Amino acid sequence: MLFRILGPVAVDGPDGEVSLGGPRHRVLLATLLTAPGRVVPAERLIEAMWGDEPPRRAVEILHVRVSELRKLLREGSEAELILTRRPGYLLDVTPDDIDAHRFADAAAAGRRALADGDAEGASARLSAALADWRGSVLVELAERPFAQVEIARWEHLRRQALADRIDADLLAGRHREVLAELEALVTADPLHERHRGQLMLALYRDGRQGAALAVYDDAARVLREELGIDPGTELANLHLAVLRQDPELLGPAHRGAELPAPLTSFVGRRDELGRVAKDLAQTRLVTLTGVGGSGKSRLAVEAARSCRAKFPDGLHVVELAAVAEAGLIAATVAARIGVQERPRQALREAIAAHLGQSTVLLVLDSCEHLLDGVAELAAYLLAACPALRVLCTSRERLGITGEVVHPVPGLPVPAADADFGHIASADAVRLFTDRAVAVQAAFRLTVDNAGSVAEIVGRLDGLPLAIELAAARTTVFSPGQIVARLEDRFRLLSHGSREALPRHQTLRAVLDWSFGLLTRAEQRLFARLGVFAGGFTLGAAEAVCSDGLEVDVVELLARLVDKSLVTVDATGWSYRYGQLETLRTYALDVLSGCGDAESIRTGHAAFYRGLAREAAVALRTDRLPAWLDRLETEDGNLRAAMDWALTSGDHETAAVIAGSAYKLWELHARYQEGRTWLGRALADDRSMPDAVRGWGLFADAVLAVLAGDYQGGEAACTAAIELGRACGDPTVTSRALGLAGVGALVAEDLSQARELMTEAERVAEDAPWARAWAVYFRSTVALAEARWELAVDLAEGAEALLGPRGDVELRAWIDLSHGHALQRLGHERPAVRLVAQAVTTFGALQVTRGVCFALIPCSFVLASHRRAKAIRLLAAAEVHRVATGTFTAPFIAAWVDEATAMLRASLTPEEFAAERERGQAMALDEAVEAALAELAACLDEDE
Repeated sequence: MLFRILGPVAVDGPDGEVSLGGPRHRVLLATLLTAPGRVVPAERLIEAMWGDEPPRRAVEILHVRVSELRKLLREGSEAELILTRRPGYLLDVTPDDIDAHRFADAAAAGRRALADGDAEGASARLSAALADWRGSVLVELAERPFAQVEIARWEHLRRQALADRIDADLLAGRHREVLAELEALVTADPLHERHRGQLMLALYRDGRQGAALAVYDDAARVLREELGIDPGTELANLHLAVLRQDPELLGPAHRGAELPAPLTSFVGRRDELGRVAKDLAQTRLVTLTGVGGSGKSRLAVEAARSCRAKFPDGLHVVELAAVAEAGLIAATVAARIGVQERPRQALREAIAAHLGQSTVLLVLDSCEHLLDGVAELAAYLLAACPALRVLCTSRERLGITGEVVHPVPGLPVPAADADFGHIASADAVRLFTDRAVAVQAAFRLTVDNAGSVAEIVGRLDGLPLAIELAAARTTVFSPGQIVARLEDRFRLLSHGSREALPRHQTLRAVLDWSFGLLTRAEQRLFARLGVFAGGFTLGAAEAVCSDGLEVDVVELLARLVDKSLVTVDATGWSYRYGQLETLRTYALDVLSGCGDAESIRTGHAAFYRGLAREAAVALRTDRLPAWLDRLETEDGNLRAAMDWALTSGDHETAAVIAGSAYKLWELHARYQEGRTWLGRALADDRSMPDAVRGWGLFADAVLAVLAGDYQGGEAACTAAIELGRACGDPTVTSRALGLAGVGALVAEDLSQARELMTEAERVAEDAPWARAWAVYFRSTVALAEARWELAVDLAEGAEALLGPRGDVELRAWIDLSHGHALQRLGHERPAVRLVAQAVTTFGALQVTRGVCFALIPCSFVLASHRRAKAIRLLAAAEVHRVATGTFTAPFIAAWVDEATAMLRASLTPEEFAAERERGQAMALDEAVEAALAELAACLDEDE
């Protein structure tokens, strides 16, 4: 039986929870549980049950209650648990029978794991221990003086375990996940210095040094006001370390956060790890070569992990397997390391500028299909960035000067007739055993099966992927049966083409063998799933792959998951599936030999064309955030669909996908990538409807303008207007006219801008969404002309057209225009609310240019109240706008100058320069957080 006191007293028996009768029985049991296995005097039990006013016959009543409790407990256990022992009663249980004592043991084990540096083990143990708490300990005795010490002891242990668990999460690099929890804990107990320190560390690791220092300042203030003391030595030392930006504050887990977390143990390769680490210290480009499945990628990641201390500025793993063409390599690298495109600057130049003199290790994984492009980019970056190191994985070398090549062979294998000790210690056998135990817990390497295992790994040339696939079959076959099946499956390939590499033949044989174990329906689905790049949903698999299958896709997919041929990502609200890249390559090869390959690829492109069209509609509503995330998740499939459509001559499908999904590239500042796809799609307009081509040209014009290519944007915009009018599409025509008006606004031709935007509104008479954009654009012209009342009227008109479920992005732009105009008219409170709404939306969508423009009216709002904060936000806006290459209209530049001059005049030159420097150092999310805090404070002051 398990007795629970971490919350209301309860007892769990073999058949479930045991009934404990009334409140007196629970108080009686709770009191006995404070001294398990020891005699509790009758006087204490009476005090616990009745306090200072016991009944006249308390001793007799106590005896009755004890008898009743004995009977209740006897229903859950045949043993007599409450014994009469002078001068009272004894509960005959051990501490292990009580949840609180189990909690203490688990917490102690977690603390030991933490001391040993086992962050994950400590976090798991401590989380499990804390999960046993269901409320206040010994809650039935909360008012009894004799129990206060016991209650205080357990609460202290709980708080200590909670702090230890947070330390474990911080050690594991989960600083962002614990931020909200720490903020709540500090709010609840402002004097708790350990939680204060943990919050400072989490904020600092999240890139928010200013917020971390503010936590210390608040702690010092509270401690002095409440207790008359200064922060302790540990907190003070942490404060100094944050001020110095001590690299040790990042911690080992956080410094390696750029590396993918391993899902399985890493077996063997110790010599290779040492050689790769040594070469990375002596040379600047190392390439790991070998056949697919030889373990190149895992070895590269583990090598990077082992020498991360030598790369204080970061480790970045860039997976290139899903990149379809060389022109997208730089974009993929830039996205991984956080570099955004800039106008009139090649992307590789922007990457080089970002890396600069930093000591960084860049791992380029799976380069074999992009050798020339990877070689060109690697050579350029190595020449431009003197402290950069590059580690590549590929089936062949890059072939550039200075490259050191490491062939990655199979793991060492023993002879099948070697003694048991030699077999058991071989790396290939250790890997097989480790993976077999993972899928079949009862598996053991024994004297009887060791020879068969040695033969298996030897026949597979020690290749890790082949060994893991073989080990997965121990759920069905013994090692001896696996050996027999290998004989059947490899006979043909062992006498195959002499032009192929022997290890390629062996890997192919393993994949053929695994494939051959599937039913025909499973084989067909497995091959068809290869068309998905970057994973897929169940709905996508059903739509693309179900035609002609004898068995339901759901059932077949479940079988493939069980057989480890399809992976499952269960982290989101809906499961997502995928294939390991080597298996996907094999699946595509199988599919190419099937008669339905073209129809499956065409069906895949059609599905994602439909998805893109659905997205185009949803992106115009309040569902924009969710659909933006979905498009980001499906990026690989969208690329694959467009690539197949272009390859098969279906430029219309490619244009529909690119035009429908252009918001993904626009809002996330991937302008050049979007223009590349649109350019390819629109290169051949035969049989393409004017509306499709027109919208594609409009999308290209948007990206061109944002990238600073005004000439290209103007040409695309003009063509879009002509096509929109020719086919009578009011949305295409109106949006393109509005964008042309923006061009006129940038050129300071306000008359032309007014005319174009008015025409855009007229054309969109029956298209509310496009009309709302046109009216919003008219409000921007009114702002440029300083016609504040007109700007307010137009913004309100645009809002009315939009409706409550309308375009989230457009609403933010309208709020910004409306709020700035109201502020200029002196209506501070509504202006603050509208600007705060815009900042919130743009921040949530991660639209950098939107945040930058929103911070400008923020500075006007704060100019009269918080000049220093206004300067910071204005400086942050300008720095991030320039960094993303976002254009700015002359009238907005004039506002910036106006605000700067106003704020400069209100402070000394030294104060102004210091605040501006602080703003220029702010991260974008930090600027958003600061802006919202200041705007909220303005509203509070007005109440």
